[in-house]
Amino acid sequence: MGVVEHVAINIEYKWCKPCRINELEKICIKSGNQKIDNIIQTMQLEIGDYCDQIFEWIPYNQFVNIKEIRRDDFIKSYSIKGYSGKTVKIYGISQDPNTKNYIMVLEDGYCENCGDQYIVLSDKWCRSCQINNLKEKFGNWTSENEKIDNFIQEMQLSINRYGDIVFEWVPYDQFDKINDIESSDFGNLHLALWMDGPLHYNRVRKKYIRINDKRVTLKCLHDSRNSIDEFLNEAKSYSIKYFDNILTIYGISQNPNTKDYILVLQDGYCEKCEIGTGGFATVYSAKWRDSNIMIALKYLHNSQNITNEFLNEAKSYSIKECSDNILPIYGISQNPDTRNYIIVLKYIGGGNLGEHIKKVYHWPGKLQLLVSIINGLKIIHKNQKVHRDLHIGNILCNGGYSACISDMGLCGEVDNIDKTKIYGVMPYVAPEVLRGCIYTHAADIYSFGMIMYFMTTKRQPFANYSHDQYLALSICNGFRPEINEQEVPKCYNELMKKCWDPNPKNRPNAVESEEYRRANPKNIQLTIHPEAYYTSRLLNPYTKDLLKWDNNSTLIDFTKSSNDYSAEQ
Repeated sequence: MGVVEHVAINIEYKWCKPCRINELEKICIKSGNQKIDNIIQTMQLEIGDYCDQIFEWIPYNQFVNIKEIRRDDFIKSYSIKGYSGKTVKIYGISQDPNTKNYIMVLEDGYCENCGDQYIVLSDKWCRSCQINNLKEKFGNWTSENEKIDNFIQEMQLSINRYGDIVFEWVPYDQFDKINDIESSDFGNLHLALWMDGPLHYNRVRKKYIRINDKRVTLKCLHDSRNSIDEFLNEAKSYSIKYFDNILTIYGISQNPNTKDYILVLQDGYCEKCEIGTGGFATVYSAKWRDSNIMIALKYLHNSQNITNEFLNEAKSYSIKECSDNILPIYGISQNPDTRNYIIVLKYIGGGNLGEHIKKVYHWPGKLQLLVSIINGLKIIHKNQKVHRDLHIGNILCNGGYSACISDMGLCGEVDNIDKTKIYGVMPYVAPEVLRGCIYTHAADIYSFGMIMYFMTTKRQPFANYSHDQYLALSICNGFRPEINEQEVPKCYNELMKKCWDPNPKNRPNAVESEEYRRANPKNIQLTIHPEAYYTSRLLNPYTKDLLKWDNNSTLIDFTKSSNDYSAEQ
């Protein structure tokens, strides 16, 4: 009989189940009880990978430092140390040689002090013990205000994980190097060093220690000593959990001179610099100081009051890390001075498509960028929404050949679009929209066609024309950017022109990518007309009189069939 060769189940680690089973049969210790041995053997046969734990018979003399932690009428629980000096992490069966009782050997998941089970085994953090420790220290501090004290105690008793912040009363003399950031009618913001620093649970030492010289933000609210309830509601809006995507809060303090109460907050973002501005918002790059992550802050002008438009924009971004080619959102913030709201977005370092295209010289790279853009647009359309402001300034690139769609401020549901206001960059706006028809998926495809034009020519559409009522009229009458047929492959050119079709029904609703030949379009530098605008703006002043100027044209509704028009005529 020949030798049977088994293919390793885990090729990387050269692990073979049949060989491992044969090895276990040779080395495993027997219990002396046939039923127990059969159970152990059955469990061992269930292993399926190199990292699976081997269930085994463990001689009782392998255990040291046995300590009882819990007892009831049927079971005693013990904490033990293994023969290698490490905590026993996995399971097996043993037997007490004195009582002859069998023992289940379990992972160390119980507190040595009180016997309660850990919420998360790997943390080795016992909520019961920590809550009791905090209660014992309630008498060691006071704010001298009963409501404040009760609130701090309530916050301390709400911790559930080792990483949760222990909310504290922080004496004002603990703060050093206090610097002003902003001030307003509502209060002041300061940066400071908390000398002792907040409490942090050390899993190795199994106790809380302080992180000295911690940078924090101090938010001092004017006249808060006379409006305690309002102040505490403000404190509740922050989080004691590091992973909530909400600014975390460490505790409360009080200015000894003004007697105003202070929120002690996580040190937020800094190093702000403007990277773009438009008619509706200004965008800054920034760093989240604690994590050192680059982010983009979109300051929305005149957004002191939450509106449906603001919430709609926030919902239109993605919570995925660019996997759907839509810019990811981290959360929402607010400027404490102006009260304008801020959308906190992922920072994309490659710039917009208009800047990035200068570094892309060959067709495969251009096509990959177009695939990213159309994939993002498909996600928007799949969710029954339209972007409404798609142009190269709203396409962000990561430095390679991947892009994501940004600026979702005008994005909305297909059936819920206000057609009385026309926003955007005129050359990218579909003719039916300029004429006052409702915005549809096909209008986004028209904009994509203009992006295709830019990708191949590296020229903005209608760059040598004033973006006024005359250009709007020309677009409605079928005027399109000129292109040298030799600059692009034929199939690419045909697809681009389909996207431009004056009839929305003739435009494609999906774009397929294929391998095109290297095109090497000429690098033509044009002088842009002084009244050509490539940031979004209100276009109604240039579209309201289109029909008056174009007496020979008819406003055509392409949603009607040709028979409908024949009947009307």
